[in-house]
Amino acid sequence: MESRFHIREHNSFSYFGSDDGSNRILFKYRSYFPTRLSYTLHHHVLFFLGCTGGCHENTIDKFYEKYGYHRRIALTCNKQTGQVQHKKTYLCNAPTRIKTITHMKYSWILFDADNTLFDFTHSQKKALEHTFEAFGIKYHDDLFPLFTALNNRIWKAFDENKITHEEIKTERFKVLFNDIGVKNINLDLFNIKFIDNLILYSKLIVGTEQFILNMHKKVNMAIITNGMKEVQRPRFDNCKIKDKFKHIFISGEMGLSKPNKEYFEIVHKITGNAEKSKYLVVGDNIIADVWGGKNYGFDTCWYNQHKTKNEKKEFTDYEINKIEELSMILT
Repeated sequence: MESRFHIREHNSFSYFGSDDGSNRILFKYRSYFPTRLSYTLHHHVLFFLGCTGGCHENTIDKFYEKYGYHRRIALTCNKQTGQVQHKKTYLCNAPTRIKTITHMKYSWILFDADNTLFDFTHSQKKALEHTFEAFGIKYHDDLFPLFTALNNRIWKAFDENKITHEEIKTERFKVLFNDIGVKNINLDLFNIKFIDNLILYSKLIVGTEQFILNMHKKVNMAIITNGMKEVQRPRFDNCKIKDKFKHIFISGEMGLSKPNKEYFEIVHKITGNAEKSKYLVVGDNIIADVWGGKNYGFDTCWYNQHKTKNEKKEFTDYEINKIEELSMILT
């Protein structure tokens, strides 16, 4: 005898039942909007759902809400008593997908470069060590914190328009060598070798490459950096993700630096003058990036890798410790 099926709605679920005189099969069905889910992960989920027999349904529903798959639970029921005799949870059509609907909160993400995309601390440490060795100067680990502190002071002076890029190149090493008692070093040659090593030992922060590759088709991205063109351009040119950014703004080429309003004004103009609320500045420098972006009218996200106390919360719309956390902000 041909089965007759009925459908009835209950609490946002649909129940499909067979009325052919035998035990009936009910299917509970729910759909969500999807994102990508790998083949391997999909089959792990199938195994998990099969083993649990449909238990932990709230957890599973949240999982499917995140990844956008159809979840079905097959119930074999006794027609007389209505009691469930067998229950199985599975994915239909391995997997069933719906068209992805993506809404991005921002049109432009403006990334700082050093210690936001690139592990500049690593690069500086390696560059300093190998440049010391090249000039026959004994290097020890205590030198790096000393150099970092004075280098940060000098770059802060640059942010405040008290010093130029050209002065930075030699001033930081002049102060360093004076503090440690090293004499008769050609500062220009030392700086050239140091820059060569910065480029050589450049690397992205863990997780950055994959995040950018995943996001570049969903939102416009640009790099905004206070840096020397002879350092930044070669590093970017050698980077796998360079072509994922529509623009790269380098202070050494622009003659302006963050946090100056004029810097962000140029960035805004070149990127199309969209509504300021559609821009998000992401950076590790609470003044140059966060205060600078907020002062111009952009939304800001402080990339706080080391979980430092935020003394400028009034300028910070978001705070993250890993670049992957941006996904929660952007959608």
